[in-house]
Amino acid sequence: MAKRVAKADTSQCANCGATLVFDPVSQELLCERCGSTFKFAKSYTIAEHLWTERKIAKPTDWAKQAKMLNCENCGAQVVMNSLEFSKECPYCGSNHVLEDSGMPEMTPDGIIPFAFNAEEANKRFRDNVKNRFFVPSAFKKSLPRNKVHGIYIPAFVFDAKTESDYDGMLEISEQVMTDKGFHTFPRHYSINGHKSLTHTDFVVEASSKINDYQLTSLLPYKMDEGYAFNTNFVRGYSVEHYSEMLQDCHALARRQMDNAIRQDILKNHSYTDVEYLNIKTTYKDEKYSYRLLPVYNFEYEYKNKKYLTIMNGQTGQIGSGLPTSGVKIAFVTILSALFILGIFLLVFLA
Repeated sequence: MAKRVAKADTSQCANCGATLVFDPVSQELLCERCGSTFKFAKSYTIAEHLWTERKIAKPTDWAKQAKMLNCENCGAQVVMNSLEFSKECPYCGSNHVLEDSGMPEMTPDGIIPFAFNAEEANKRFRDNVKNRFFVPSAFKKSLPRNKVHGIYIPAFVFDAKTESDYDGMLEISEQVMTDKGFHTFPRHYSINGHKSLTHTDFVVEASSKINDYQLTSLLPYKMDEGYAFNTNFVRGYSVEHYSEMLQDCHALARRQMDNAIRQDILKNHSYTDVEYLNIKTTYKDEKYSYRLLPVYNFEYEYKNKKYLTIMNGQTGQIGSGLPTSGVKIAFVTILSALFILGIFLLVFLA
């Protein structure tokens, strides 16, 4: 069947009149009734904004057409635009979703589209879980039926260039031969210098339901495979509204960059301890953009307890939220302790 090019305002199939949705498999618009597919224009150019020139965004067509929905059950705040037709909460599956009088303040600059559909996500979930050591064996043998929800979570992405002057004192342990054998002594030495770095694609989540630890468990996203935001990508999917303010996300991104600078300085030195490390950094050419990232949520019950496991909708990486076996964790902990004790005794008795 010939593929048509969808107009920007097209939301219905030209062949049968049914609603079109985004199809991750073909990366085109799909009519689930008759199977027709429609191409739409995509752009790789994602707008970035200078931090020094940030302004309150003016309402766009996206913001004017969208509605804010609040879940009474779990508190999630979801953006439902004119192209969506589901009012079920993508996090808890509740139908108790109420419309809010507000509207999104910002339109996304970019989006990473889903790379596979819910059916494939379910398959990847089951295949991956079977290879997880700390997951209970009983859970692997009889995986519970789960609900799969695809949702785009909000994130701010930051770039910057930095110039850092530093000085510090490091400690390194040295073994010295004495008449009583080898002994370890600490030696201190100073460091100083200048470090120039370019930081790109520092991702900070702005979700109310997924925290930084959970996002880290999904990373990395392939940011270079993203597109400029287009509402066609979100047809049939939910979009979570950002709950973290841009200023707070910027502060966190700077802390992440500060840590990256520290690590880059220390990686060039041998040390066992850091006495102190003073770093004075100047930030230049700071930029940010508002992106949407694809996430699949798996909701299920195991031993009368509800679980929500997340998956990267681009790479299939499974993040946090799986049940764990206390017996297996205890076994590995004890085994590790015995291993460390064995090394200590070998060194002590040598």
